[in-house]
Amino acid sequence: MPKMHELNRRILQYAQQGLSRRAFLEAISAELLEYAGCDALELRLADENLQYVWQIELNQPARYEETRFQLSPEGSLIPCLDNENLNEQVCRDLFRQRYNQELNYYYHTPSILITDTWHNQRYLDADGRSLGETTGYNSLFYLSFATNEEVPGLLVFKKKSQHLINRDEVASYENLAQTLGIAIAFRRSQFALGERVKELTCLHSISKLLHDVELDKDETFRKMVMMIPESFQYPADTGCCLKIGDQVYQSLDYLAGKKNLSCKIYSGRELVGEVIVCLLDTKLEFLAEEYELLNSIAGATGAIYRKLQSEEEKQEIEERLRLADRMATIGQLAAGIAHELNEPLSNILGYAQLVAADVQSGSEMSQDLDKIISSSLHAREIVRKLLLFARQMPLQKSQVSINEILHESLQIVGSRIRKHSISLKLDLAKDLPEITADSSQLKQVFINLLVNAEQAMPSGGLLEISTRTGNQDKIKVKIRDTGMGMNRSTLKKIFLPFFTTKKLGEGTGLGLAVVHGIVKAHGGTIKVRSVIDEGTTIILNFPVNPAREKANDQR
Repeated sequence: MPKMHELNRRILQYAQQGLSRRAFLEAISAELLEYAGCDALELRLADENLQYVWQIELNQPARYEETRFQLSPEGSLIPCLDNENLNEQVCRDLFRQRYNQELNYYYHTPSILITDTWHNQRYLDADGRSLGETTGYNSLFYLSFATNEEVPGLLVFKKKSQHLINRDEVASYENLAQTLGIAIAFRRSQFALGERVKELTCLHSISKLLHDVELDKDETFRKMVMMIPESFQYPADTGCCLKIGDQVYQSLDYLAGKKNLSCKIYSGRELVGEVIVCLLDTKLEFLAEEYELLNSIAGATGAIYRKLQSEEEKQEIEERLRLADRMATIGQLAAGIAHELNEPLSNILGYAQLVAADVQSGSEMSQDLDKIISSSLHAREIVRKLLLFARQMPLQKSQVSINEILHESLQIVGSRIRKHSISLKLDLAKDLPEITADSSQLKQVFINLLVNAEQAMPSGGLLEISTRTGNQDKIKVKIRDTGMGMNRSTLKKIFLPFFTTKKLGEGTGLGLAVVHGIVKAHGGTIKVRSVIDEGTTIILNFPVNPAREKANDQR
């Protein structure tokens, strides 16, 4: 079906443009309505903590409604609304796979097509009215699909006549829904990437103000209130007010009393002001990441205020600037790499799905295409990790076993260790308690440390790994090598981004910086001891109960 292939391509192209959620939904809705020749469609989706329904009818404005979905009897969230009407009964049947071949509707695993709602006895309400009478549509096609989230998406085509599509077209529409799921996931990543780049650009521009010795205090803060709205999701509808010292600076479109987001500004321990951003349209919402952005802006503003107030602190402020510039560069590098890799990965996913539509299910080629799609999704997950320095990535925490993660990490780097004649000594404590952590990020920590140990012993040596239950509900992990070791000067810099002792082209200097960030994000600590020509010992401590650990720290 060339027309279907073209529709798939256009949907993927919309995703690549990094549109806002509403602009993307409007674009694809128009395409889907025209292609299917239906009278209306409905799209139910979850985006992180946001659950919503998007509905559009011919010649009518679209309706967007935030809502809450239901839990299935198995405890998983499904895009069904909390009422007992016939339409929601069909949705629940789809996600609970309650099908009966004798009933008057077609069905596949991810879809239900009801083409004669007037005579379908399963879907009658208490008054004997059919699904068609209650919804106003005699042909309804329900399609579920995945979008990289735990909650599936739901697409519903609606037509007033009793014919929408035939049985032979069901599979191609199911393929279309899966392409839509890929496009929605990619659109989210592209949009989020654009927002991160805007945020980093703003922070970098604010940091540069520290270097501009020609600007006085008033001119510096006037520039800042003009920069800040540009880094938010809706620049045209965002105003800014900066209260610092005894002065107030406002952008032209700032309106007090609108939907506000604010953060205190500190210079050291001294409260010196407040930065406030407002949304002029109260229907709009701030992104979760924008709360963190405003905290960063407030921190940078406090640093600028301190510099302008006291030249005696010039050296300390310049050091903060160098660190801020370095971290901004890291973030831009990670965002740039993710941007460059995401587009070809999306194309691989999209076109592999297109090819799969014309390949017989269960064939050898179909299995190969499934492997391509699976590998591409895995690669995209790895790319997502690069954004650790562009923003704080939310941890996907669960109960994990440190010993199991160490074994999995050793399976990945084991061939490298054996290749260099390195002896491995494992001393992993039995009955080690599980901890609450992100298993993929901890695996990244251990792989980095094991690779560093292997590279420190090019002529062979001994690698020792041990785990123990330490004091105060902590788990201790010790990784020791008998490699070349490090001097004190090097030890002081190993966690600095871009610092590396490797030759040009052999290392980025980001490995241990990533390790340090992940360990701290889990409430843990990392200590390194090293002696030249004797080796290096790394000791990691992770709290068994992070919540209890945090409470103890606050006391």
